[in-house]
Amino acid sequence: MTGDRSLVLGRDLTELARLTAWADGFIQNLGLSHEVAFRLQLCLEEAVSNIIAHGVAASDNPEIRVTLSAAEGSVIAAIEDQGQPFDPSEAPMRPRPSSLDDAAIGGLGILLMRHFVSEMSYERIGTRNRLVVKL
Repeated sequence: MTGDRSLVLGRDLTELARLTAWADGFIQNLGLSHEVAFRLQLCLEEAVSNIIAHGVAASDNPEIRVTLSAAEGSVIAAIEDQGQPFDPSEAPMRPRPSSLDDAAIGGLGILLMRHFVSEMSYERIGTRNRLVVKL
């Protein structure tokens, strides 16, 4: 693997700006295409914002660790947090609405992530969630 980078974030939505800028540096360093860059940023923002907004911290000092690496033409993102167990790869999808009037706003982040990654895996390690996505 080459270009490994890690970032520790607090559980605050203002951290998304720092995440985006940090990931941009990784993207530029590797010269990733605009398509891969978009997919990576979307997945990172969805995963981290969901942890911040919905994750219940199991620790007094919750943190989110994001690690990016590149290997054999793929980009791998690992997102770890100290929240309650949650496996986005197994989360049920909402039923498709019958019309635009019936469509709810939001709630499509996990679906988008599943669409944009080639692999997604989850494991619980002690008190930490670890989500790994490969693009």
